[in-house]
Amino acid sequence: MIHLEHCRRAQRTPFPKSLLLALVLLLAALPATAQQIITGSFSFETVDVPGLSVDLSDITKDGVIGGWTTDANGIVQGFLMENGVMTPFSFPGAVATTVIGLNDKGWAVGDYDPGDGRVRGYVYDGTNFTTIDFPGSLFTSALGVNEKGEVVGFYRDANQTRHAYTWRNGNVQFSDHPNAGPAGTRASDINKGGKVGGFYFDANFGFHGYILNNNGTFTDLDFPGALGTSVGSISENGTVVSGYLDATSFNFRGVIFTKDGRMITIDVPGAENTISVRLSPGGQIIGSYNDASDPSRYLGFIATPLVDYDLMD
Repeated sequence: MIHLEHCRRAQRTPFPKSLLLALVLLLAALPATAQQIITGSFSFETVDVPGLSVDLSDITKDGVIGGWTTDANGIVQGFLMENGVMTPFSFPGAVATTVIGLNDKGWAVGDYDPGDGRVRGYVYDGTNFTTIDFPGSLFTSALGVNEKGEVVGFYRDANQTRHAYTWRNGNVQFSDHPNAGPAGTRASDINKGGKVGGFYFDANFGFHGYILNNNGTFTDLDFPGALGTSVGSISENGTVVSGYLDATSFNFRGVIFTKDGRMITIDVPGAENTISVRLSPGGQIIGSYNDASDPSRYLGFIATPLVDYDLMD
């Protein structure tokens, strides 16, 4: 069995419910903020492979979807899906591979286990694979890639602290959030303009979304009243697909932060957790969800807005 720290696994509650309750009381004491929260209206298409969990991670302008499946024994298999047909995708010789980020030039990024249990990141440029790994790293993952071939992700050091990085043709720049605690920072996506989205864990292990701007400053993103907020992707116009940990149910909900400050929630009907991760160039949102009937098994979803939320302009 392999543990790949990626989208929904990293979004599961990283601390006990006793601490969550303490955070609820702390949040209740904070002043309320006046922000526009909209309950989103979407149609949902489910991506289901019988007997497997399915995670959808990215989608191109041509509708190619990347992701991975996980079987009952924890075996992970990456895939590319086009017109409903899944094609396995693996790093050569690996025992497990994820596909987490795609661009429109045929590139893919993710992580893989070569068989020794230590996960490395990779970049696939349509022809060749390149490993991303760091000295002393216990775990490295590549999570997003833009049209310029710039890659972002994170690695965990010997102290289990996450460090965010940007990879440009083999050159690496690290960008940890200044308020990150011992659990560190994860960079999730990078747009064509070079803005990076991600999230960090504070000293109390609460987590907060952020945008790393081109001038090196950080802008935090927090859903009001949530126990934690993560950023899955950032589009060219600054629209952010995110998720938050609900303070009442302790479950994850999807949310879109629009460029004009609205927050549009995403909930798959009947889902226990909804993990939204990417916005397609056509305005669809993809991700994964589970329900109470089988909480251990996740299904992929493709959400199409039933209202024009002006996400792409």
